Order: sequence, then structure tokens, then C-alpha cells
Amino acid sequence: MKFMNYKQINRLNPLVIFSILIVSAFILLLFLLLLFDIEITNQTLYLVIIPYFFISSMCSYILHSILENKSLQKQQESEERYKNLVENHPDGILIHHNGIILYANPAMYQLLGYEYGTATGDSILKYAHPSTHEIIARRQEEAYRGNENACYDLLEIELIHSSGRPLYVESKAILCYYNQLKCVQLVLRDISERKKTEELLMVSDKLAVVGQLAAGIAHEIRNPLTSIKGFIQVMRESAHSTLYYDVILSELDRLNQVTNDFLILAKPQAKDFRRFDLNKIISEIITLLKPEALLHQVDINLHTVNQEVTVLCDVNELKQAFINILKNSTEAITNGGTIDVTVELVNEVTKVSIQDNGVGIPKDRLHNIGQPFYTLKEKGTGLGLMTTIKIIENHNGIFRIHSEENKGTTVIVEFPHH
Repeated sequence: MKFMNYKQINRLNPLVIFSILIVSAFILLLFLLLLFDIEITNQTLYLVIIPYFFISSMCSYILHSILENKSLQKQQESEERYKNLVENHPDGILIHHNGIILYANPAMYQLLGYEYGTATGDSILKYAHPSTHEIIARRQEEAYRGNENACYDLLEIELIHSSGRPLYVESKAILCYYNQLKCVQLVLRDISERKKTEELLMVSDKLAVVGQLAAGIAHEIRNPLTSIKGFIQVMRESAHSTLYYDVILSELDRLNQVTNDFLILAKPQAKDFRRFDLNKIISEIITLLKPEALLHQVDINLHTVNQEVTVLCDVNELKQAFINILKNSTEAITNGGTIDVTVELVNEVTKVSIQDNGVGIPKDRLHNIGQPFYTLKEKGTGLGLMTTIKIIENHNGIFRIHSEENKGTTVIVEFPHH
């Protein structure tokens, strides 16, 4: 037999304990009567047993009344505390039964802009924007189908203020009982200011994108314009060469292509990927940039293998990427220097190394290279290298940069060989 311990007995209702004691005392009384062989006569019945039961019943009734009063008092105190909590809660709290408002706290009326108590008996849909009626009705059905301890996720709904302006709130639904009715309690928090802030951030993000796009257009158009300007200056001072005309026309085509690329950003099109000899592409780029490099007293040297090194690429995009890298190398050399460009084939990987002896990049800034709007140049936009890395990645390539301050920078680009 398993006996209850002290803690288990202590948790029992005092009325139950008292009843157990009465029964135990009665059993003890009978045991004593039998032990001392006392005959249960009418006199014993009237003088002992009946008064015993009468007194026991009275004591039981009195104890029950005391306990019931204490229980009611505790319940009233609990209800009073809950009422004070709801009445003084900063968020709007509303209790409704099948969509009819039974109670709303002062914060709810302040939120909606109505006098206290005027919403009682109204439908909650009266204060909600028509676009949210279906959502509210669906949430109400879910709440009544759920269990009593159900607590539903936050829901954004639009209400209508007494002035007619829209009011955005976050709603939390909890199933409860109010005046013996199964109801839904809503906790509503005003998020109108947050919505305004989110809208401002969206506008700000759009403006940032427009600014980034504008800076990108200016950057990518400026490169070919600079090349054309350099060739025209060279042509003015020397005999005309058909090679210069071809390069200028090629750059004008690239300028037109860059403009078209930005115009169709909203609807990207398939790139024209074909197999091209990377040696030839790099050679054309160096021929293009040599006049500008000479103005900076920079020699560009090309080292290639004696075989065709083909890559699958969009020629215009790849030219744009390598022009950006070479222009950065040229601008990093302040008092004359050299740039060595090496194209090689290593284990079925096409590798291009561009090494300069310029000022280099400080170690603490190297990890920021390639981020939008981050630049070490006085008039840079910070978009050229970001665009370059994106182009290389679109060609399944790998971009790496190594640099040492006051010694130079090496950029390594690798592509799958085709």
C-alpha cells in the first residue's frame, strides 16, 4: 500500500481533510465502544452518537463557508488585479464575442480616437478597413476552432481612426472567457510610425539604387570616352593610322553597348557567350590603353603562351573587366613604372596575372576592395572593381587580389579553359 507524504496531504482541500478526520474519529469511537464492551443503547445513541454527528455537520458547514468565502475573495482579488492590468495597459485590448465588442480598454479608445465606452456592442468590422475584413473573419474562425490555451501569431491589420486616417496595428489573438462567454481577446499595438519609417527606408533604398546606377553609368561611359580622347590627341600630333580609327570605332560600339546594358537592367537578356582567344582580347585592350599609359610614363608588357587560349565569354563584358583592372594599375603608379600582364594555361585553367609596381593597398583596407562605393581614388566611385568582379563571376571565373603597400599589386583572374 502506498501512503501519501506530508506534501501531498498539505495540497488537499482542507474540507476533505476535515471530513477524513470526522470519519476517523467516528471509527475510533465505535472501536472504543466495542473495546470496552459498551452496549449501544438508546441512551448512548442520543447522548453520544447523534450529538457527535450534529456537531460534526455544523463544524463542516462552518468550515466550508469560511473556505468558500476565502476562495471568492481570492478570485475577486485576482480579477481586480487583472482588470487594473488591462485598464492601465499601454496597448489597446479588445474583447469580442463573434465579432461584437464586449469590452475595450482606455488605450484602445485612445488609439481609435473615440470616447470611452462608445464602441461596446459594435461590430469590430466597423473600425477596420474593408480590405482587412476577410482576414479578420478568417482569424476569428481559427480562434473559435482552436483550444482554450491557443495564442495566435501577430497579424498586421489596417484600422480606421475616427478622423478617417488609416491606422496600422499589430494584432495578437487569445481565446478567453468573459461573462461566461467564449470570447477572443485582441491585443493591438500601433505600428503606424514604424510603417512610415519602413516606407521612407524603401524610398531611400530606391534612391540609393538610382544613385548607384547613375554612378555606374557615368563610370562605364567615362572609360571609352577617355580612350577616344587619348587617341584623338595622339592622332592630332602624329600621322594618322588606320589602327587608331578601328580602335575608336570599337570603343564607340562598346560605349553604345554599355548604355544599352544599363537601359535593359530591368529586363536582363541572355549574353552572347562564344569561344574567343584570350591572348587576342588582352592584346587589343593593351593597344587601346597604351596611349593613356604613356601619358603616365607607364609601360605595359604582355607575356603570352605560343598557343591559342580560348575562353567562353561575352567579349564586350570581358574587355570592360580587364580595362577596369589595367586602368586601376596605371593610376596606382605615380612616378612611372611597369605593368606586366601574363596569360598562361595551367592545368586546364586559363590564368591572367596583372602585376604593377604602384603604391599598393594598405593591409587594413584590402578586405574592403570590391565593395560598392569603396574607393582609394580621389575621384573614384567605387563601382568599377565591383562591376569587374561581377563580370568575372558571371563567366565562372575567380578574382583574387594581392597587394603590399609601397611595393605593388597583383590581380589574378582564372577562367575554365574551353
